[in-house]
Amino acid sequence: MRAEIFFMCACGAAAAVRPKAGTQLAILRRSALSSAFSCSLGLGSQLMVARAAITTNADSLPQFDAEGKLISEYEEETAFRTIRSGAASVKILSSWTQQSDSSLVDPVQGSAATLLRFSKSETTFKKTRDLGRAEEVPLARALNLDTELARADMVAAARRMVGGTEYYEYDLAVPAKECVPELATACLPIRVTLLSCCVANGALHVVQVDANPAQWRRSGKALKNLRSTFVVELAEA
Repeated sequence: MRAEIFFMCACGAAAAVRPKAGTQLAILRRSALSSAFSCSLGLGSQLMVARAAITTNADSLPQFDAEGKLISEYEEETAFRTIRSGAASVKILSSWTQQSDSSLVDPVQGSAATLLRFSKSETTFKKTRDLGRAEEVPLARALNLDTELARADMVAAARRMVGGTEYYEYDLAVPAKECVPELATACLPIRVTLLSCCVANGALHVVQVDANPAQWRRSGKALKNLRSTFVVELAEA
């Protein structure tokens, strides 16, 4: 697996267009606030590509003798399970469950994500790069996303190769609709959306993970790892 992080900034997730002079200040303020939010919650960090978060098994903690020598074997490992939708799949923590409303729940920490959703649509594109440069893809339109994401800020974008298929990945932050200039926190994003997409088997495949700020603080790293396990099994020629 090869991953490349090639774009990391705050910009509109809709088509990249130069704002009119009268709107520049508002956009700059929104982007700056989203960047501050992203950094505080870890959105601005490098994408964790297909690398599982390590947790400790409390029943197998390392044991030491009186001299401090290790007397028992100790291995940190995390269990995962696969969720599939046709040829597409992701790996989630084995303890997590997906509810009927497509949200994810951790048995200890509670709600982990408001949405985990797969989508597939026909396309004339032959490969992912036919969508264009990753940072220039008009996401809401090209990936058939909900309308609210048309105003989201693109905090990070990356691409990775798995088994000869290229995947685009995005971290998006949806800002608040109303801002109070005297209260900067009122302008912080109200939603984080993680995306991964590819063109394979004659179709455009997308996985979307949504989280609110509280869920992101609790489970953000695990959600990014989940997103980056997204793969589509290629049909036999």
